[in-house]
Amino acid sequence: MYMIDEYTLEEADNRMICHISHMIQCGIYCIAVRTVDTDVIFILLGFMDQLMTNGNDSTRLRIFCDFGQTDHRRIYPIHKMYERLGKERCLGLLFFHSFTGCDSTSSFYGVTKKKWLEQWFSCPMKKEVTTVFKQLSWTPSAETVTRNMVALKEFVSFVYTGKIQDLNLARQSLFTTSVSEKGKLRNLPPSDDALKMHVWRCCYQAGWVWGNSLLQRTSFSPDGWGWTICDNRLHVNWATTKALGADLLKTAIYTCKCTTAKCKSCKCATGKINCL
Repeated sequence: MYMIDEYTLEEADNRMICHISHMIQCGIYCIAVRTVDTDVIFILLGFMDQLMTNGNDSTRLRIFCDFGQTDHRRIYPIHKMYERLGKERCLGLLFFHSFTGCDSTSSFYGVTKKKWLEQWFSCPMKKEVTTVFKQLSWTPSAETVTRNMVALKEFVSFVYTGKIQDLNLARQSLFTTSVSEKGKLRNLPPSDDALKMHVWRCCYQAGWVWGNSLLQRTSFSPDGWGWTICDNRLHVNWATTKALGADLLKTAIYTCKCTTAKCKSCKCATGKINCL
């Protein structure tokens, strides 16, 4: 079988794309994929452009995704979804899915994937964001990741605040309004440094795991791409600097509704810190 015998990648998602590509080359244009994994839908959409160029007649290609279980089982026409979203957006979906949370990358607390998608399609910098997502979806180099970091920070800031501004300033502004509300600190955006590490992990997953499905380029260690290898074990590198000092963390925990800052019986006073 063409390409199949020499295929070296082990992950099922990668092999699925290779098998579909082989089927198209053999003249099979109506294909159904059964899955319960959301990753598969995004991967199929991301690879539609390449899959359409594999056969002699791309207009005949029909790919359906049988997704879900029991009462939630649905049939999604991937080819029609591709036509509706457009080529440029679909080429950026691999990084988008990884960036907003997948099996190997974390998501943003309180911000759904649906909201990220809506903001991407409607934000003032949507064309630039689409270009960035596309470049980071397909085996990006370290230089490409670094070059696109500023645009990603501005996009995250816009999603959280509705304004394009420095991410740390946005985080500080939201912190001052959220610190007195229980549980609201979880809704803060990541720090500048933490977002960088997150982007590196997402680029490795999207560009070098999923995006490598047909290229089969030589894989390399994730060490340095938001991960650290220590004692032959892989560890998440959440940040390279401390986002909050110990005193500030205590302040965030022991907050009261005192307005005079002279209270002697509240939790702040007990913790020997100033009232907020």
